[in-house]
Amino acid sequence: MCVTSVRMERLVLASRQSGASAELLVAYRFLAAFRIPSWPLMPMPYDLLVDCGDAIRRVQVKLARLKAGNCYQVKLMKRHPKGDRPIPVSTVDYLCLVCGPNEVFVVPATLLASPSRPEMLCARLQFSPTNERWAAYRNAFAIGTGLGVAGDQVGPLEPLSTPWAPAAATPGP
Repeated sequence: MCVTSVRMERLVLASRQSGASAELLVAYRFLAAFRIPSWPLMPMPYDLLVDCGDAIRRVQVKLARLKAGNCYQVKLMKRHPKGDRPIPVSTVDYLCLVCGPNEVFVVPATLLASPSRPEMLCARLQFSPTNERWAAYRNAFAIGTGLGVAGDQVGPLEPLSTPWAPAAATPGP
């Protein structure tokens, strides 16, 4: 095996690990908003299914990369052995654009349709999180009816308490 292929394998593995981490983060944030996430049992064009009370939504999770300045870039394509493929709008209901643990944009897929091919998502998206257009979608995990109020925003993550964390030492008698 040549050195280049080893580097490519590591790059793909790191990319898949970060993608899996983003999916776990989004699932956790939906749970915090009283929505029930689940993963499909077989390969599907979406990453998560989310029970929102009124309907089950198909969610695609994408990790945004910080570019020059305060601008993020997201590649809205699916991996394929013969080259990346565009994502049809009809296969997902929402896209979660993960910029960081406390900044996830939950955007309806119909808003990200390509101007030239409306049946497909745009191939690449560049956005600034400070832009007013995106403010309504920042941490908007309370989609549907669920147990919360639609349109509620979920605040920053609270530290997780673990049952296996050592208990604080108590002074003896």
